[in-house]
Amino acid sequence: MKNAAIVKLMRLCSVKEMCTSDIIGRMERMGIGKDEQDAILKRLIEEGFLNEERYATAFVRDKSRISSWGRVKIRYALRSKGISDEIIDASLEEVTKDEERDRLHRLLTLKAKSMKMEEARDKRLAKLVRFAIARGFDYDSSVRVAKEIIG
Repeated sequence: MKNAAIVKLMRLCSVKEMCTSDIIGRMERMGIGKDEQDAILKRLIEEGFLNEERYATAFVRDKSRISSWGRVKIRYALRSKGISDEIIDASLEEVTKDEERDRLHRLLTLKAKSMKMEEARDKRLAKLVRFAIARGFDYDSSVRVAKEIIG
């Protein structure tokens, strides 16, 4: 059972970046006991199949560039997966402030085009800010960019 599980998890890690909590969840669904889980995790890490730094970097890259998430939402998602703050901080350095600001500007510009222009300026501004915050951007940046777009 253990060797078959290791092979299956190695194959899984080869296809897609996984974090420790993802692998533990998989092993629990497979019915693997706690002692075996520790041994399997150790082997996956030693052989380079499992790497938290690599996972966090890929997660940040995908969520910021593909899903247009902000730093706040990315940080929260990584913390919920048990990634340490040091690794999260190092991974978030990959996304520059300028890239994030440009992404936020594009996102809010598209959102503003879909809003009704009859609404009051303050109401449109509030909607844009709420939308940006829900996407994980910080409040100050959201307000600044929303004001630029609405005028």
